This record gives sequence, structure tokens and C-alpha cells, in this order.
Amino acid sequence: MTKKIIKISLSIIAVFGFLLSAWKTVTDFSPNVLYNSVISNGMSISPPQMKMYNTHSAAIKPYSYINLQKTDYLPLALSIYDQIASEEQQGQDSPHPTPTPPPSEDDPPAVFPILPEGVYPISAIDMSEKQSANNLTYKNESKYTPDINELTKKEYPLKYSMATSLTPDTSPIVLIIHTHGTECYTPDNTSTYTNETPTRTTDVNNNVVAVGKVFAETLRQNGIPTIHCETMFDAESYSDSYNLSEKAVKDYIRKYPSIQYVFDIHRDSIIKTDKEKIKPATTINGESTAQAMFVVGTNSSGANHPNWLNNLTVASIFQYSLVEKYGTLMRPINLRSASFNAEHAPGSILIEIGSCGNTLSEAKNCAYFLADTISQIILSDGLT
Repeated sequence: MTKKIIKISLSIIAVFGFLLSAWKTVTDFSPNVLYNSVISNGMSISPPQMKMYNTHSAAIKPYSYINLQKTDYLPLALSIYDQIASEEQQGQDSPHPTPTPPPSEDDPPAVFPILPEGVYPISAIDMSEKQSANNLTYKNESKYTPDINELTKKEYPLKYSMATSLTPDTSPIVLIIHTHGTECYTPDNTSTYTNETPTRTTDVNNNVVAVGKVFAETLRQNGIPTIHCETMFDAESYSDSYNLSEKAVKDYIRKYPSIQYVFDIHRDSIIKTDKEKIKPATTINGESTAQAMFVVGTNSSGANHPNWLNNLTVASIFQYSLVEKYGTLMRPINLRSASFNAEHAPGSILIEIGSCGNTLSEAKNCAYFLADTISQIILSDGLT
């Protein structure tokens, strides 16, 4: 009797184990696995080839354009600076929570291909918010409420002709730096990324320093003496990068008192909680181009920066001309509580060119359009 009971018990356990295994197989079965299996069998593609197919087929699909509400995004790197990062930031940029906006009847629904596990989409969006030259908008995170449209009508606070009359022709007027010089972009011809896709590199041919080089060369070609500092201040310490770049700015201005403008060129990082990357993008003269954003610091958080309104006036006049000329190239100006080291020169502006979702080519296109227009404003002492 005892042996019979044992046999029955073992049979029950075996059946239960089989049912448990079958249930786990069904519940763990991924739609991606099914999608890949159907496509692979139908196209006679081996599993290794299927992996390559998924990567490259996603790259040739058109980007999905969506709109974000005005309060749904802020430059991540600047938020980190405001809060004073407590430790080194390495590897992928941290996800930035971006609530999904309600659908608009004017916008086509975003449709993404089914991606393999560990592959995430990049969405190109227009973040210009349909500004016009006479109706500029800005994101205000300071305690002040300036009217930037009125600032565009003010007298331009800098005089290039005066600077060149007091100093030799070779004395620099513009200094370009990169507080976060290791920031890089998504490889060309891709609309997806993985956790292995780098967002930082010390290769100056592939990070934001390369974008600054285009900016500097364009200014020089237009007759503006320019220094391009290629030091990547975040390579030594991300959390201390602004202290390091500030020391460099002071040293440059001490050596070259002719410097009137300091452009700290960055690239933004906008990543939704589901790991979808957002890239601000438009088309200018038929070329896919990253959108840019001027970030202007104030003394709202207590910095010794009483003349911040001069910086904002310069940025507003730049913005007016760029919006008038290119329409959708510019995101709204971002007015901040922190100073971002802008107190050291009247033409100091932090410039976000694209985001981690943009390609290097798109960022370089943006840098050229920015510098070409800005150089004309500098040479003419303001709007003509």
C-alpha cells in the first residue's frame, strides 16, 4: 500500500511539474520573440542575421514626430548642476522623466516598430514651440520676469568696433569652452540605441568639442577672432566641471581682456522613463538639423551676477534674428536661477546644441547656422 501511495504521489508531482513548465513558457513568451520568429522564418534569415536586420531596418524608418507640453522637459545636465551632483556621472545619461502628453488631433500618432529587447527608439520632435521673431517665448526658472520681446528692441550692450579699435586685430573677441566636453551624440543613420551606445567620449572628433570646432571656424571665416578651448572639464570630474571651467574662463579673460563673448557649448539629454530618447530636430535648407537652446544664468540663487540682464539682452537679440531667419532652429530661451559662470563676460551664454538623440552631423549643421547668424550680429553691433 505504501509503495502504491508513493507511486501516485510521484505521478502527481510529475504532472504538476509539466503543467508549471508549460505555464511559464507561455507567460514568458515575448512578442519580440514571436515577431522575430515569424520574420526570420518568412525571410529565411538566421538568428544572428535577424539581430542585424532589426538594428538596420529600424535605422531606415522615418522618425516619429510628437509634441511635448511646455513644462515636460528641462535640460538634464543643467538640472544636475543646479542640484550639485554628489558623485561622478558615468556611462549612459540618466533617464529624465517626461510625462506622455495627451494626443493632439493635429499630430499623427507615433508608431514604433517592434524592437528587440534592449533596443530603444529615438523620436525626433520640433521643440521650437512655433515662435515668431516678434513673439518669442522663454522658460523661466528664475525669480525675475523680464520681457524678452522688449529686450530685442534695446540698444545692443556690446560694441565690436570699440573692442577692435582698442586692441590688435588678432585679439580674440569670442571664447568657446565646453564645461561638459565629453558629451557625444548618436551615430549617424540610426533611430534606435542600446545601453551600450555611448553618450560620453573623450574623442574630440566625435563629442561636443567637434561641434564647437565648427562654431569657431565659422566665426573666424566671418572675420571674428575666436579662441576655442578644447579642454573637456568633465573628463576629470563631472561634479566639479563648472568650477574647473570657471577658472579657465577667468584665466583666458585675464590674458585676453578683449574677450566679450563666452559661449559654453553643450548637448542636452532628454530621455523618457521608458528609455525613449527625444531629439529636438528640424530641417533647415534641406538638411536635418539639431535644434539649439540658449541658457542664460541670473543671480536668482545668490550668485554675484548683477549684470545678467546684459547676457539675456544679447541672447534675446540672437534669438530674434535666428527665429526670423530660420523659423524652427531655436528652442525657447531658458532663464535659470544659477549663473552658470556667465558673470565673467557681458556676452556669456550657455548653448545646448541638440540632445543625446541627435547625430553629430545634425549638431554640426546647427552649429554652422548659429555661428553664421551670430557673427553678423557681432560685426554689426546688434540687429541691422
